This record gives sequence, structure tokens and C-alpha cells, in this order.
Amino acid sequence: KKITLYFNGEITDATESDLRNELKNYESISDFKLFFFGNKNRSFDKLSDAYDRAISQLDEKDNIISGLQSKIENLEQEIAQISKSKNTLSFSTLAKDAKIRFSDLKYFSYAEALESKDFIKIDTIAVAIVKWNNLSDSLSLEKEKSLKNWLKQELKKDSIMIRRE
Repeated sequence: KKITLYFNGEITDATESDLRNELKNYESISDFKLFFFGNKNRSFDKLSDAYDRAISQLDEKDNIISGLQSKIENLEQEIAQISKSKNTLSFSTLAKDAKIRFSDLKYFSYAEALESKDFIKIDTIAVAIVKWNNLSDSLSLEKEKSLKNWLKQELKKDSIMIRRE
């Protein structure tokens, strides 16, 4: 003569007391004893809370990732615009064209260098370093002059320094 009740979650003392009192109102089971078993840890609630926290954290991370991807796309667009605005020309194309136009060219180097004449103001200067195949000085000077004019046009620069290696 016993009744066992199982609850998923904690049952309050007031509920236990109320159920015991209600049992007395039923003649056929009034002499039965009530046993209560409740889950004090409420594991379902804890799992549910943990799941909700995990979902929330995943949503937050997804938002962060999408924000970072957006920033990356913006930066890539800015880089592309800067590259277009500077009219950059790849070195390999420049070197090939220089070799085609100036067949006596043995070595070619190009770079942007920083210079300062008064140690206050800084200027950027284009520098090309060249080496010629066994040319006389006068012929080398003539070729360098032509190379300088060609580089000014190709690179859209006002001044270019040509140096011999």
C-alpha cells in the first residue's frame, strides 16, 4: 500500500504536504503512503540553460566573424582602389619591356627610395639601376637618357634617377 511519485525537477514541501492531504479525501487509497522522488539537480533545466548559452555564444561569434569578413572585403576594395590610383605597373612587366626596348641591357633594377636634402622634408624618388653589355660611356649615356624618358612615361613620374651598377 504505497504510491510512488516521480518528478523531473524539485518538488516543494508545500506540494508534498498538499498531495498527502488530498490523498486522505479518497477512501479507497486513504491508507496508502506517498513517496516522492524528485530530481534535485534539475538536470534538464541545467542542460537547457547550457544549450541556450552555447547558442547565444555561437550567435555572437557568427556576428563577430561576419563583421570581420566585411572588414576584410572593405580592406581588399581599398587596396584595389589604391593600386589603381597609383597606376602601379608590375616589375616583371616593366623589366621585360625594358629588355625588349633596350637589348643591350644586362641588369635592371627599379625601386622607390626616400631622400631628404634638408633632413626635414622627405621626398620619394624613383631609382633605376642598370648595367649595360659592353657599351662605350657615350653610348651608355645616350641609352640611359632614352631609358629615363621611357620610364617617365611608363611610370608616370616627373623624375627618375638612373644609376649604373
